[in-house]
Amino acid sequence: RRGRPTRATHDGQRANLCRRAPAERLRRVGAVGTVAGTPTEGPGAAVLGRLLPLLPFTTVLVALVLPLAAVIYLVTTSTWSAIEQAVLRRPQAVPSPADR
Repeated sequence: RRGRPTRATHDGQRANLCRRAPAERLRRVGAVGTVAGTPTEGPGAAVLGRLLPLLPFTTVLVALVLPLAAVIYLVTTSTWSAIEQAVLRRPQAVPSPADR
């Protein structure tokens, strides 16, 4: 039983490998601190690497702005229609026969 590792030792080694593997892989690639799939070289790589993690938060901004835009649209079109109807349906002066 001496040559065979115990289950506790085996699990500990596996956990250690799982923790160490991603860091070693990133060190080999040289892309520490970047988002997976982003370019690590080029003119806009640094800016892109900083902006991509913030991209999911744009959903929150859209969820805040879109209903406001819909309300503004509805109020504006309703007001325009009401003014248009008031102008078009105003009473017209009837010309007298002497004015003709």
